[in-house]
Amino acid sequence: MDFISQYILANSGTQVPLRFTRWSAVFLLGTVSGRRVFVDHLHFEHRPTVYLCFVGDPASGKTTAMNAASNMFRDVFPSESVGASVTTREKIVELMAKDDYMRCYTDETGVLIECRPNTFFINELENFLSHNPRGMVQFLTDVYDSKFFDSATLKHGLQPLINPCINLLACTVPEYITEVLRMRIMGRGFSRRLLFIYETEMPDPITFPIKTSEAYKAEEWCRSHLQKVQKVCGKMEWAPGAKDFFHQWNMGLPRKVVSIFQGYHSSKDVLAQKIAMSLALSEDEPKLLFTQPLLERAIAFLESNEENQDKLAVAVGRNELALPQARLLEYLEANDGMMPEKRWHRHASLDLNEMEYASVKRLLKETDQLHEHSIDNKGFREVIVMTHAKYLNLVANGGIIIK
Repeated sequence: MDFISQYILANSGTQVPLRFTRWSAVFLLGTVSGRRVFVDHLHFEHRPTVYLCFVGDPASGKTTAMNAASNMFRDVFPSESVGASVTTREKIVELMAKDDYMRCYTDETGVLIECRPNTFFINELENFLSHNPRGMVQFLTDVYDSKFFDSATLKHGLQPLINPCINLLACTVPEYITEVLRMRIMGRGFSRRLLFIYETEMPDPITFPIKTSEAYKAEEWCRSHLQKVQKVCGKMEWAPGAKDFFHQWNMGLPRKVVSIFQGYHSSKDVLAQKIAMSLALSEDEPKLLFTQPLLERAIAFLESNEENQDKLAVAVGRNELALPQARLLEYLEANDGMMPEKRWHRHASLDLNEMEYASVKRLLKETDQLHEHSIDNKGFREVIVMTHAKYLNLVANGGIIIK
């Protein structure tokens, strides 16, 4: 039994995509642990806290997933600090510098440690960044995994924060992410720290959500487990062979990735360790030990998010039609990679005018992302469009003969 599987069970019976629920569980584990668990790299330390942003179209279930995590956190830890959805970096520092934000825990050596946690559950990232987007992003970048953070203003003077620990779970739509990334509001430093959890597919509709007795039991188990996680302190150790495995994996990663998410790729090894710590804390009896199977699970967990993240990267291009273009390809892929051109055309008309449609279609064909063929359909000629993967599959199986 583990927290992530029980959390998924507790939140089953709704239309919320599994991707959002799964990452909510990881966020809760890292948030509750805070600075108590770490991996020591001699010159610096990493901890399981992460910044997450759920990305999806309206009514995609992202806010429902975020609210479920928020409700559990607030219910289990009613005295813990939860930040405002609309604020400024100056106000955050002012509040965190106050005595009532200070928390203490005893570390693995018996030393009393002061820390200042603050957790944010943000319905709309755009609102959270509304006052000073670049300033807030820079603050979140600077304070991430920092042992000390100092801020000074004319009104409040020097405001030192010892062991600040900010946890961020936000929601937004793809259009906003493409806008801020295109405007370079989020630099590579922040993209190393903020994971975009983008969902493009919706589960089957559920008119009346259900919650079984097993789900209620799983929810209570999760609450109890989070209380247990808050008491776990110490340094992660490496099982025999785990360091060598992780080193070989890290050395095999591409060093240069041409992407708006280059920061993510350059810090993938750090993120994998953070996820692995959360997975270790997810176990019924948490063990602060990196094993090869644990690291393999963390890597798979992280990489399962990359395909959709790459779709966001495509949409960030300078082409204003990039996002509708990406959605058109997703629509085609969701329909087995092939459909009548007229049907695809009708769907495209929701976002594009005729000139834009012609431009997108031409680009996709010229770059081998789209293929168009005329077929005989019961005596009538019908034009079919298909993805490149579908085209290759049909060629390989004799469905299409290249002359």
